[in-house]
Amino acid sequence: FDKAVFNEEFLYAGTPDFEGISEGVPTLCDVKRTIDKIKVFQQLSAYSKCVGLEHIKQLMGVELNNKTAQQFSKPAIETRIDNYFSMFLQKRKAFKQRYGV
Repeated sequence: FDKAVFNEEFLYAGTPDFEGISEGVPTLCDVKRTIDKIKVFQQLSAYSKCVGLEHIKQLMGVELNNKTAQQFSKPAIETRIDNYFSMFLQKRKAFKQRYGV
């Protein structure tokens, strides 16, 4: 992606790493040095709820790993987008309450 995506309903924006097709399924991907699956899937689920990404059906976290020939570990894949989006909204609400924004 070379541009930010926006969610006007919940007033946030971000820039996903890339979008692709994995086994025929539209997938939103994020590349990290280390993967915290919950945080990565919360972030990706939020991006998937942005304008233009409504077609996304699964999320993929790719961990960089210089100990493998391909330089990355087996990707983590998640299809429960709404579950992670709910967690994202709860974390966002707590953040807003804590910092008064």
